[in-house]
Amino acid sequence: MDKKTSNFKTIGIVGLGLIGGSIGLKLQKYNHIVYGLANNEENKRKALERKLANLSFYKDKKLGGASVKIFWDIIDLKSNV
Repeated sequence: MDKKTSNFKTIGIVGLGLIGGSIGLKLQKYNHIVYGLANNEENKRKALERKLANLSFYKDKKLGGASVKIFWDIIDLKSNV
């Protein structure tokens, strides 16, 4: 089966920075629909301009319709573990 013709999924990504945005770009190459949730209005706009997601949201958090959700959490590397 050709990778480009595989069944698509709607995937929600929380965080469209370097990692989330890269994942969004790659998933779109495989015909998946990507919803992105940005942390502010400016990043929402940038994500759409850079085509990191098909749809990008801020505040309204419309990832409920996504069949797969990917969450990124910021880790404080300076904290004492």
